[in-house]
Amino acid sequence: IKEAFKRAEIAYKALENDDTSKTIKSDEQTLLGANMDVTKANITDFEYFEKQLSKDVNDFKSYRQLSTGFKTLDENMYFLPGLYVLGAIPSLGKTTFALQLAYEIAKQDQSVIFFSYEQSRFELTTKSIARQSYVNHLEDNNIMAIDALSIRRGGNGESVKRALKNLNVSAKNIITYEMNFEKPIEELERVVIEKISKGAKPVVFVDYLQMIPPSKIGNKEMTIKETVDYHMKKLKLLQRNNGL
Repeated sequence: IKEAFKRAEIAYKALENDDTSKTIKSDEQTLLGANMDVTKANITDFEYFEKQLSKDVNDFKSYRQLSTGFKTLDENMYFLPGLYVLGAIPSLGKTTFALQLAYEIAKQDQSVIFFSYEQSRFELTTKSIARQSYVNHLEDNNIMAIDALSIRRGGNGESVKRALKNLNVSAKNIITYEMNFEKPIEELERVVIEKISKGAKPVVFVDYLQMIPPSKIGNKEMTIKETVDYHMKKLKLLQRNNGL
């Protein structure tokens, strides 16, 4: 796998007249091929049945079903290890919804990484505090709910303090990375793999796909379609190769 990444790095330093799509395809095949060689490649299905299947079953059995915090969603969907894409029209609340899912999952003593390419940690944190203040208000009318903008302006200290106290359990298990529109997907991979190397298997959120900057080959920038396809494949490989 290390050799595959080395070869991929060389591929991305190819001459300017190299065809983008061919280079990307070569990179992906190298990465995929390296992973297959390490795991289950070059054996018959019979050998897989005999040597590997039971291990894969046990690995899958060890997966712990996590609650999303939404009863209807939990009852109608079973989230298995995989790559999930949340899509909707602009300003419908995708980030807010994903952030709530992240905090609900982290509350269950599950490691979570939230990569934010657009919003700052400050913006995301005040959204979470506002949401929790509203939950607290529903449970006790004497507690005032407060919006994120008012929190940013320093409003209602008591409601904020109580909300922060409620969020502490989740906050201990979640790390938010500000990617600032500029960090490539390779940096995202590095962070996740480093976390895994320390014994954790995090649930990973990426907000959002279109904001991951395009890769370049020489001075040639990938098209939007090539960029999204490339990032989706990289994320899927990261998920599949590490059982995320």
